[in-house]
Formats: sequence, structure tokens, C-alpha cells
Amino acid sequence: MTSRAESSLGSSGGANNHEIPPRGRIELRMGDLRMDARELASLFSQESTMPHLVGVVPHRVSEGERLRVETQYPGLSLITATAGDVRKYYTKNSGQILIVSPHPKREGKLSGAVVVQRGNPGVLIGNISKLVVDENERGQGIGPELVRAANALIFGHLNLGEATATVVINIPNDHVSQKILRNEGFKSQNQRDKGCISWDTKTGMLIVRDALPFALERDAYLRRANAAGEIERYLSALQVTLKIA
Repeated sequence: MTSRAESSLGSSGGANNHEIPPRGRIELRMGDLRMDARELASLFSQESTMPHLVGVVPHRVSEGERLRVETQYPGLSLITATAGDVRKYYTKNSGQILIVSPHPKREGKLSGAVVVQRGNPGVLIGNISKLVVDENERGQGIGPELVRAANALIFGHLNLGEATATVVINIPNDHVSQKILRNEGFKSQNQRDKGCISWDTKTGMLIVRDALPFALERDAYLRRANAAGEIERYLSALQVTLKIA
């Protein structure tokens, strides 16, 4: 696959009126690692999900595999999909903000999650990553809702200038994440051949894959006719304050 690539709140133009999700209202909240780490690890370790998640392994890799990766990519950070390691990773990396969708009927269970990462010091870019939806809950609008909530957080609360995301491509169903991002106004950038590493469920190894970056500029997001309402709705659900300059 190959790809090439008025800021006032609520102004007209570029309207993107979303359909009502098939499941109806989808609950969202900020993640809490004390109670969500186990469920997040479970979502990360789904066989159909793992190839899409950069730097996530389902279990502690063999010593040989660890040495191979460390030798080839010194200092590469990995997340093991266990409750303890997920909790440790996101506690240590506090700049990565977890948004989750609780299951509507099963207390303590998550239907999906996404991570928003604030930019490095002085960088006004927020990154959206680790978008996951339970295999039994797909097709109900959960993924798009999580991305919309992430956008509201980036532009309405963190007050950043751009949202970015990267899709692992040339794997099964890579079109799903691409469609979600495009529907939310993201534009694809130049493809990055061999740009990331993710788990291969067939070989049980980390392999190098191609990646397709996406970006959404702040002005383009805020020009949408429904931007003000979306920001207010999602930030209210996440219980964070509106901070638009």
C-alpha cells in the first residue's frame, strides 16, 4: 500500500455530523489504572488486536527474542500485556492519558480504550495511540467515540495545535483504523516503510512493519460546525475542564 500525503470555535464549514452509534449512548471516562490495568491488558492481548499495537507483546518474550530486539533496536521500549506491566508502564509514563469505555452491563469490564500522549516539552502535538475495542463489541461505534473523545481532550483541554496517530498497515483489517481517522478529519501523511514494530501472532515474534501516519490540525478541527458541542460533551463525560485559548 502506498499513500501521499478559521480557528474560531464553532464556526461554519467542514461539518461532520456523526451518526448515532448502533449501541446507543456509549459511556466514556478517564482511565484508572487501579481498576483498569487488568482489563486493558486483556484488550491489548487479543489475537486480532496485537499486530495493530506498536511495541506490545502478549507475554515476556524469550531471552533469545529479547536479545535479538535489544541488539537490533537498542533502548526500544516494549509493553507486556499483563496487568502488572501495564500498570507499571502507564504509572511511570504519566504523560500518557488513558480514556476508556466501560461495558454497559458488566461491571469492571472495558469495551474499549485509547491513549492520548502529550507532546514532549515545548511540543504542541498530542498523539493518539493504542486504540482497542473488545472483539465482542466491535461494529457498535466504540472506536470512533474513543477517537472523538481523544480529539476533544487534545484540542479542548490540553489546548494543543495538532493531533497525530499512526496506523500499522499491510496487516488484516488495517483499513478499519484508517477509516475511523479519515472520518474524523485526519489526513494521511507519507507512508513510512519499516517504520514500527508489532507482534506477529503466527510466528510469535516482533516484526518490522510499515506505518501510515495521520494528522489533524487544530484549525481544521475547530472549523467544524459541531466542534463546540463535541468538545463540551466529551470533556463533560471525561470530567475535565474546557481550556480553549
